[in-house]
Amino acid sequence: MSKSRYYKNGATLRAGMMALLTGLGVSACGNADEAAETAAAGDNTQTATTGTPSGDQAMAETSAPAEAHAASQFAVVNGPEILVATQAQFPDAQPVAVQRPNSGFTIGYEGTPLLPDGKWRVHDPERPRPEVVEPQTGVFVPPPSDAVVLFDGTSFDGFRTANDGAPDWVVENGSLRVPSDIPHTVSADIVSTREFGDAQYHIEWRSPAEPVSGSQGRGNSGIFLMGRYEVQVLDSYQNETYADGQASAIYGWKPPLKNATLPPGEWQSYDIVFEAPRFDDDGDLLNPAFVTVFHNGVLTQYRQNFLGVSGYQNILPYEAHPPQGPLRLQDHGNPVEYRNIWVRELDLGAND
Repeated sequence: MSKSRYYKNGATLRAGMMALLTGLGVSACGNADEAAETAAAGDNTQTATTGTPSGDQAMAETSAPAEAHAASQFAVVNGPEILVATQAQFPDAQPVAVQRPNSGFTIGYEGTPLLPDGKWRVHDPERPRPEVVEPQTGVFVPPPSDAVVLFDGTSFDGFRTANDGAPDWVVENGSLRVPSDIPHTVSADIVSTREFGDAQYHIEWRSPAEPVSGSQGRGNSGIFLMGRYEVQVLDSYQNETYADGQASAIYGWKPPLKNATLPPGEWQSYDIVFEAPRFDDDGDLLNPAFVTVFHNGVLTQYRQNFLGVSGYQNILPYEAHPPQGPLRLQDHGNPVEYRNIWVRELDLGAND
């Protein structure tokens, strides 16, 4: 089968995406122009417009051997700026945890795999954190008429456990809470009973009002699109941690454009537009997965591609899978709450 480009016209796709984002009814808080200019230039690299060099630009002294090594682990797919992992990449040895002085909290790791540009590593403690903005609220947004409601505050019917067992999560006061009495060594992830490909998601979440830890131990969970591709959930309010592990980061890969996290105990919202990856009949990748994220109404990811399947301290390549998959919510041992979860099924290639 010919590996022809799935989206025939990049300008048409960008215009369609912007129209779709406008339909979300949320504000980009000044980031939409930046993102549109980035897309028009054919550059998927995200930077904040602060008047100072971006984190990636600030590392110009990176050695050529490191860049060459990183580049050899990735392949270009449908455009010079879209890279995906060609093979699994793991640390050569046990990564070294970097801790914040006088706290004991791990804020990153040394010795993890290099990311495509050869400038940063996965969970790099030196990678600059995104600029903080102050959103107004994580407003309760009712589902539109064509939405699939996965959780309405009353019923667990839209989810099951990842291992098909009885759900351990708690439904109370209109929210769905990660159980706090299950050991962290036991996975209690839940997945939706319905499966989705291209889709628009609305998900509201809340971290505990009184943090009991720091860094990645503070309000940690995750939203795995198609059960594989993670948008991070974390209490990132005045919480030092590695940039690619902050709230609304593509975990282990792309920090958010901005840190739009509200204080602990306040409800937050994600509005996500996800473009599922495409594979040919032989299982080869035609187009990677892309995601656009609004966090509390602030644009934090703009049509950013995934390198592959999300992982921890590693980089995993794509593996061929069905065109639809479940939404998975992660139990990371923190009592995070969710509410008002709905999905609109899309076909983002239908008009090309």
